[in-house]
Amino acid sequence: MLHGKVALVTGSSKRIGKEMAIALARNGACVAVHCNKSRKEAEAVRKKIESFGNPSMVVKADLRSLKETKAMFRAIIKKFKKIDILINNVGNFIFKDIDGYSPEEWHYLIDTTLNTTYHCCKCALPYMRGQKFGRIINIADSLADRIQASPKLTPYMIGKTGVLILTQTLAVTEARHNINVNAVSPGVMENSIVKPADKVPKGRYGSYDDIVNAVLFLLDEKSDYITGANIKVNGGWRL
Repeated sequence: MLHGKVALVTGSSKRIGKEMAIALARNGACVAVHCNKSRKEAEAVRKKIESFGNPSMVVKADLRSLKETKAMFRAIIKKFKKIDILINNVGNFIFKDIDGYSPEEWHYLIDTTLNTTYHCCKCALPYMRGQKFGRIINIADSLADRIQASPKLTPYMIGKTGVLILTQTLAVTEARHNINVNAVSPGVMENSIVKPADKVPKGRYGSYDDIVNAVLFLLDEKSDYITGANIKVNGGWRL
């Protein structure tokens, strides 16, 4: 399905980022595995990908820094000569009352949700425009499209709502370059740090496979006309 495509999954040394990177490789993509501090884990993912016969590489960058992000993309282009797929998965999470956030934590959460996504899009788009092809998938949150009070998640939700606005804006501006920009928004996952009191209508929490399947759907050639979409993978939770 993805043979000949070059992909970058940010935050792909662990958890869902790791599973997405491996899934893309299983489907034929050459995948750059990104990490910031988890180099050992990223190398393990690279070896797994290469066991499928796919070229891979590890790229290390603090994506809050535009300078480091640019250097990361230059390294990918140097090795693979192009970038077809960008999955913006990086996004950290702190759960506490709004008056408990320090200014540093506030900026950190908006940086690691919204600004890292912006930096990667900004760096990837010139290459994608040049090749007249690109697929960008931003990982948001299933509540990010609802403007509501979030007393214990305020900076995180501000960042994720911003990701959706960025997604739809780029979907409009980049469509003429054959670049699709979509979002996948997980709900309550099996590994979620905080589990809500209300039940999920489907009767279970989300799995990594649920997210991976949505990503692969958007990357399929049959989804070529889908851009600006936000796919909620939440089992009907809080609809």
